[in-house]
Amino acid sequence: MRRAVLFFTICLLFCAGTTVGQEGASKMEVKKPIFFDVSPPLRDMATMPVTKGDNSWKSGIVKNYFNARKNHNRMTFPENYSDALQQRAMGPDVVMDTTIQNFEGNSNTQGYDPPDTHGDVGPNHYFQVVNCHYSIYNKSGALLLGPSNTSTIWNGMSNNSNDGDAIVLYDENANRWFVSQFSLPNYPAGPFYQMIAVSTTPDPTGTWYRWQYTYTNMGDYPKFGIWPDGYYMAVNLFTANAGNYAGTGQAAFNRTKMLAGDASAEMIWFTLPSSNLFLGLVPRRLRRN
Repeated sequence: MRRAVLFFTICLLFCAGTTVGQEGASKMEVKKPIFFDVSPPLRDMATMPVTKGDNSWKSGIVKNYFNARKNHNRMTFPENYSDALQQRAMGPDVVMDTTIQNFEGNSNTQGYDPPDTHGDVGPNHYFQVVNCHYSIYNKSGALLLGPSNTSTIWNGMSNNSNDGDAIVLYDENANRWFVSQFSLPNYPAGPFYQMIAVSTTPDPTGTWYRWQYTYTNMGDYPKFGIWPDGYYMAVNLFTANAGNYAGTGQAAFNRTKMLAGDASAEMIWFTLPSSNLFLGLVPRRLRRN
């Protein structure tokens, strides 16, 4: 995890450089999971039908400061103005990529706005989540599993509430699947939880290693990136009960231990304060060429 620390240190130095004179980041700490187990096959657990989740807690949490419908600074140009960069002709004919498969995915029957659709493709599967429910397809588009509540991936674990913002990634260097979703069973009070699962094999319908981590502040809009030395996460933090913005949380999870199913898989954690005004950070994902 030494390179993980270095990566976030570089990010921290960059952020500090853009916020001169503002409050610095919190002290880096190591957090251990509060729960770990190995699940039964997901194909055996995914029997619960999709249910309507309670998304009322999202109202007003993340403010939208950008209104694309109102542009009061639109420039006007003279009638004979010519834009030298405007494309006026088609380029040379080239061989374009074609869509190999096109099939219907999960609907947004739970009514989330936005639906926070996410998914990834592996050698044999396409795994899609739409906030609080998921489906798994083969590469031809045939439905193999679902739609089911995303929380069924952690069936049997305590504090497992189907609260959404799920992320699914295919770890191509390990030929494994990674899924995460937050859980807010005590909302608006804490503690708050981040559920993480890594498939034990390349088959996402099989068994999973499962961890649960806890936070004092609510981690909204979690985003993940896969690197050889860790699984990286960024979340927008909001205080318990009051729901005030509390900065962004940065984490690097011990990927090596997670792939091995180690119950002690720790994460390195620090926060950028609310004064930095960073919101919605997305860890970059490393892919092989």
